[in-house]
Amino acid sequence: MYLGHVVEMGTTEQVFQPPYHPYTEALLSAVPIADTSAIQKKHIVLEGDIPSAMNPPSGCPFQTRCGWKAEVPGGLCDIEVPIVRQLPGGHQIKCHLADDILARMDPVIKMAAE
Repeated sequence: MYLGHVVEMGTTEQVFQPPYHPYTEALLSAVPIADTSAIQKKHIVLEGDIPSAMNPPSGCPFQTRCGWKAEVPGGLCDIEVPIVRQLPGGHQIKCHLADDILARMDPVIKMAAE
């Protein structure tokens, strides 16, 4: 959830492999990993303004901190709250990113190559 919006929902495997919402990516990046020899993890640092829950931004609630926002044409993130999109297997996201961009996303946490 981000500012009262469910931004991604699915099974553990769906949300981890890979996460499709930029906020889910950032949350998984913050998970502490004890054995870094067995696990590879992307380090994602959120930038931008932290929005007020009392006065949320227009459009997507995460748009002030989203690193993928530039990939969405027409400034849609600034003006329209995304609808919940149904992905295969019941996986759901609330994001304007196009399917071709989602297909390029990588897992944040994965097993290290042996």
